[in-house]
Amino acid sequence: MAYFSAWGVVAYFIFKLWQIYRREGKLEVLFRRSAFALSFVLGIGIGAMNLFPPYFHTKTVSKRALIGRTYEYASSWSLHPEEMASLLVPEFGGYLDTYWGRNYFKLNSEYMGLLPLWLGLLGLIVCWRDPKTKFFFGLFLVTMAYALGPHTPVHRLFYHLVPGVKSLRAPGMIAFLGLFSCCVLAAMGLEDLRKVRKNVLLCLWAISAGTGFLLLVAPGTVTSLWRALLYPDIPSQKLEVLRRSLPHIRIGGLWAMLLSSGLFYVLYLWWKGRLKENLALALIVPIVLADTWRVDKRFLNYQEAYRYRIMYRAKQKLAEFFKGHPGRYRVLPISRQSRFSIPGVDIATGFDDFMNRWYYVIIRPENLRYKPIINLLNIRYIVTESPIEGLSPVYSYGGYYVYENPDACPFFYLAKRYVVIDDEKEILEFLRKKGNCRTVVLDKPPHVPADSLGGGDWSKDKVIEEGYDPEKGYIKLKTYSQGWRFLVVSENYHPNWKAYVDGEQVPIFRADYAWKGIFVLPGVHDIEFIYSSEALTWRLISLLSVIGFGGSFIFLFLKRKGV
Repeated sequence: MAYFSAWGVVAYFIFKLWQIYRREGKLEVLFRRSAFALSFVLGIGIGAMNLFPPYFHTKTVSKRALIGRTYEYASSWSLHPEEMASLLVPEFGGYLDTYWGRNYFKLNSEYMGLLPLWLGLLGLIVCWRDPKTKFFFGLFLVTMAYALGPHTPVHRLFYHLVPGVKSLRAPGMIAFLGLFSCCVLAAMGLEDLRKVRKNVLLCLWAISAGTGFLLLVAPGTVTSLWRALLYPDIPSQKLEVLRRSLPHIRIGGLWAMLLSSGLFYVLYLWWKGRLKENLALALIVPIVLADTWRVDKRFLNYQEAYRYRIMYRAKQKLAEFFKGHPGRYRVLPISRQSRFSIPGVDIATGFDDFMNRWYYVIIRPENLRYKPIINLLNIRYIVTESPIEGLSPVYSYGGYYVYENPDACPFFYLAKRYVVIDDEKEILEFLRKKGNCRTVVLDKPPHVPADSLGGGDWSKDKVIEEGYDPEKGYIKLKTYSQGWRFLVVSENYHPNWKAYVDGEQVPIFRADYAWKGIFVLPGVHDIEFIYSSEALTWRLISLLSVIGFGGSFIFLFLKRKGV
């Protein structure tokens, strides 16, 4: 959203500069006024440390880098014609359990009410000579065309020309910028309402009320015609949802008729001067509230507070149990809760748009079905919401059952063998069947021959943790082995990590698909892993921006004072 907001700010800034140039006709004035751009540069500089690292992460090792290379990915979760029609009658395309559009599901609605649409069109007609009207109308058209994704060429054009678009999906999120433009036009239309012709108001009422009437009396016919023209390949499952939603669409048509008539009556009396502004607004407010509340209330999820108290108490007890079992391990929840969490406990699964791409793949349900994968993921405990037949939980409280996995690999361990598999699908297939703590899978050939590993007594190998700070990106270990070993760190591989053995840098390998590790010689060694991001050097932009902005301000101030 912030990314799209920046587009809008930059577009408006360019528009204002153009207006200044057209009005004053001097480039020097334009350059002087454009000093405002320094504030934009300053903002980027201040936020550089939080802007550039996520951007580079998205393009390299996040799950978006894995699946965000195609136009199909970038255009997924766009808006479709059904959503556009829902800007007039939100029940038409539906949402939640009544959604029959082309996305997998819909947990929101772009509907902003009839009043902004009406007034936006009035502002477009009455204030067309105002350059701001043309700008915001253009912004509305471009952003809504972008939101439609593959239905227009606009999104594909941005996909090929604008940095970052290839790594983003859900172009429909930009719709807020188009709706904002409509609201600006609506404010302009409201200000000049008296300049509108009566026929325009009648036309708006006829379109809104007429559409509502058609949906009220013949929703099946309207949707059948829609499918024939715009959605002929509707899946059978979506078609069934549409059939069940016809009564809902009929109610939406009734709402459109009633609201259109109410708005027309109030605006007409205001236009005629029979209603004062305060009284007209007092009548419009409840209409707008009723219009939007009928949609908003569907997204409110009411829960009894006592259920959350019980669940919170149960999770506190689980946290106390895991606190009494120290060590570095992960917990796998099998729960109906999509964002299951336990305070202070490392959960193996979860949702994060910027998740490491290899970890994102390996924790998919099709992989977690295999015991070797669970072991390699350092999952020592499994939490369920119902007992597992044939197994005895090591702890239970408040409807949660904890089962221990004694075969889980340690967080840090020394492997005595390695195999090289360069195909990622084959790596996963190997790990599902043969993954274990003694053999590590590498994705590229190392500098150490395979027969060099495995000497000495593996049972006497030791890894001692001397320092671990994930926030600062620092790990310090001491290892002992009687032969060559491969040290596995059960944390996500990332190219920004650097490894040092006894003070000398050594190469890091991606191990067991998602983890990182290094080769270790026989004997005792001090090992450090340090996270060092080159993108953090962009923090210098912040310092230089502040210095440059401050210096420019002081220079201009002294120049104005004649110093």
